[in-house]
Amino acid sequence: MTEAEILKRAKTLRETDPPRTWASISAELGKGRDWLRRRIEPGYAEFRNQQIRQYVGERRLTQNFSTQIKTASRPAMTDAELRAHRLSLPDDTRDFTQRFFGDPIFERSALAKLAQGRDQ
Repeated sequence: MTEAEILKRAKTLRETDPPRTWASISAELGKGRDWLRRRIEPGYAEFRNQQIRQYVGERRLTQNFSTQIKTASRPAMTDAELRAHRLSLPDDTRDFTQRFFGDPIFERSALAKLAQGRDQ
């Protein structure tokens, strides 16, 4: 479906009696409701942009800087240190599913640490 066809279909769905919600229309057409509304409703894009500008401005004023993650405090590794660190890592023996779902490498898992603790 082209963009013009999607917008035409969305307009007809919105003009039904009773009008369908933007969420149901976007779910049916596979486009975001904000994407649809910005292209169909006159003035919505500017209204939404103003809301976002206001929200961002308020966040800047009320932001607590002590809660930000500090990444600069970690010293940089030299190439030799990085190479040595990578060589110390165990081989990745996980299959695709284990990688996809974020399972740890067995040697670094809690189960391996538990088994290692029993052996000692």
